[in-house]
Parts: sequence; structure tokens; C-alpha cells
Amino acid sequence: MGKNTVPIGMSNTSDQTAAAPAATQLVELCSGLLPVWTRHLATSRRQSETAVSEMMQAFSAIGPHVQLAEQQSQQIADALNPDNSAGLAQACEDAIAPLLHHAQLPPGGAAAIETMLALVRNATSSLSQHTQPLSR
Repeated sequence: MGKNTVPIGMSNTSDQTAAAPAATQLVELCSGLLPVWTRHLATSRRQSETAVSEMMQAFSAIGPHVQLAEQQSQQIADALNPDNSAGLAQACEDAIAPLLHHAQLPPGGAAAIETMLALVRNATSSLSQHTQPLSR
């Protein structure tokens, strides 16, 4: 048998004697640490609850702004809708076309009206081309 082996049925009392004070010290250490851990956990819990409460207040304050942004986004998308742009050009033409044949139209007036209508058509066409990527 080696030096550190204990015969079967016999106990090593010197190991048990040495282990008892170590176990006692471990119990004392844990009993001293438990109140500290408890305070740390309580502090962490209070801080977490405060942070969550502040975040909830911040999010509730942001909510109306998000809704307003959604409404404005929809309004912009509707305004940039190519169908609306084409309708605008057609409405301009419908409103101004009768003036092209008006008896009191000054010289060069018909050309100015045609130029203006061409500008409206070009603007609405350009607008519809630029809004296609936005609509996606």
C-alpha cells in the first residue's frame, strides 16, 4: 500500500480533521457573500425596472410621431403616384385647351400655351420616372 491509501473499512481521520475547518471556512464565506449577492441582485433588479420604465415612456412618446410619419409617407406616396401625375397633366390640358381657340388670344399666346402644356407633360413624365423606384 502507498502512503496515502487507506485500508478498506478504515477511515482517514487526519483528512477528515483537515477538511472540517476548510468546510467551516467555506460555509462562513458563503454566509458572508449571500447578503452581498442579495443586495447586488436587488440593485440590478431596481435598475432594470427603472430602465424598462424609462424606455416604455420614451416609446410611448415616440408613437404619435411614428404615426404622423406614416401618414405623411402615405400622402407623399399618393402625391407621387404616376396616375395622379398623369391626371394632373390631363386636367391642365382640359382647363387650358379651350383658351387655344379663344378669339381674344394675343399673338404668340397659342404658342405660349402649347409650350406651357409641353412643360407640364415633361414634368409629369419625369416625375413618374423618378417615383417608380420610390413606389417599390
